[in-house]
Amino acid sequence: MIARVGRSRRTLLLIAEGGAVARTQPIVSTVTTLVVTAVCAVILATVGQSAAAEARVLATIDEAGTRTIVVSDPTERAGLHPDSVEAVRSLAGVEWALGLGPVTDVRNGALGSAGRAVPARRVYGTLPEAVRLV
Repeated sequence: MIARVGRSRRTLLLIAEGGAVARTQPIVSTVTTLVVTAVCAVILATVGQSAAAEARVLATIDEAGTRTIVVSDPTERAGLHPDSVEAVRSLAGVEWALGLGPVTDVRNGALGSAGRAVPARRVYGTLPEAVRLV
């Protein structure tokens, strides 16, 4: 019988059935309503805090002096040269510049082929004094 009833009629029957179940089991309905309300309140409060924290971080990043420019060439066809790091460093307002070469697998020379391969990159430019490469 429900298959022949229209969509809006089916929706009304579903709402009426839900109301009948809620009236016959008031304790379960009240507890369910309280739990759903609490979960919604916690989610809304958490989302608000996350949005506020994100806005604070973005405001800090957008302050003058905290800019990072990343140039990459995954195809290795752009012709980027290690000397370009020095050219960027010499620009006005640039505190320091660092270039990283492509990742290659290297092994400990003392162990030879028995050593485990680890990723390594060439570093171009000079690190600021606050950063130490170990």
